[in-house]
Amino acid sequence: MILCLLLIIFIFDFTEAANKESNLEEFILSYNENCSYKYSGAVLVARGDKVLLNKAFGYANYENNILNNTNTIFPIASITKSFTAIVIMHLQERDLLSVDDYINKYIEGNNWGDKVTIHHLLSHTSGLPKDGLFLGQKNVSLENNIEYINKYSLRFNPGTKYSYSNSGYQILAAIIEKVSGESYNNYLKKYIFAPLKMSNSKGGTDSSYEKKQAIGYQILTGEPYKLSIYNFSCITGSGNIYSNLQDLFNYDRSISNYNILSKDSIDKIFFPHWGDWDNGYGYGWNIAKKYNNVRYSHSGNIGGGGYNSLMIRYPETDYVLIFLTNNADLTALNVVSESMEAIIFDKEYVLPQKLKM
Repeated sequence: MILCLLLIIFIFDFTEAANKESNLEEFILSYNENCSYKYSGAVLVARGDKVLLNKAFGYANYENNILNNTNTIFPIASITKSFTAIVIMHLQERDLLSVDDYINKYIEGNNWGDKVTIHHLLSHTSGLPKDGLFLGQKNVSLENNIEYINKYSLRFNPGTKYSYSNSGYQILAAIIEKVSGESYNNYLKKYIFAPLKMSNSKGGTDSSYEKKQAIGYQILTGEPYKLSIYNFSCITGSGNIYSNLQDLFNYDRSISNYNILSKDSIDKIFFPHWGDWDNGYGYGWNIAKKYNNVRYSHSGNIGGGGYNSLMIRYPETDYVLIFLTNNADLTALNVVSESMEAIIFDKEYVLPQKLKM
């Protein structure tokens, strides 16, 4: 399937080139120059501590001609779930909870709390429906959101199936607040963001824009169309974090170096609690294999708001790829991310060229 309108397909064999850094940059520059669906956002590719690519493209604000840069802040949407899982394991290491605890130990007002565990919520095997309370631009307190979710019935017996659930991660945020005595966002700031020097990251609470934040757009082949984001209070724990490339790179390094959690806790996060190593889900991460390498990933989307994100980790080779975009359309993100994965593993990929008329 050809995803770019202005494209001649040339198969490029990376084995003929020696420099991944130059080929990563060559690809993204060629892509944006020659393809109709532009990549608007920022991208970082690294192996271990060595950064191979750290670039930004397009505009953070198309109306005012403000360019994206490598420090631009983006909502990371459901990549937030990986942080929620980190916090839960952090609390377990502090002996404040166990992933085997049933929900009714912390959350009252439902008829399934004695059937669903924290483990079920982390692995999307609880049986809860996908979303919690959504009121557009209006604030949704975590308490009200939980009251709303408590009225749900389970779609299946916990642990028997997998079904992606934002509402489950919103319950996890409430549990974090219950056992820690701090708000979800403050706990993140104190125990995760501050120690990792993630100074540009925070948990969102409303629909306002952060300083240095890219505005979300629908960017196809014509003029970019500005979109509005909803109130992030309704996705606390499941999608409300803002961040940038450097902060997420710091996050990746902390995982690999066990700076925040023990190896045992990290191993539990990156284990397929549902499915298997070829297609599974751990705690806040998708698990698969690609090019014969274990691949951990999570994507994020602010529905209707103009943001898509993707973080990919290859633990065996210590590669990380981070993609943050302010474009509602996924075409560019999909093509660029898949091509860059091919580049780092010396596989064939498509180098865009202008269509000769």
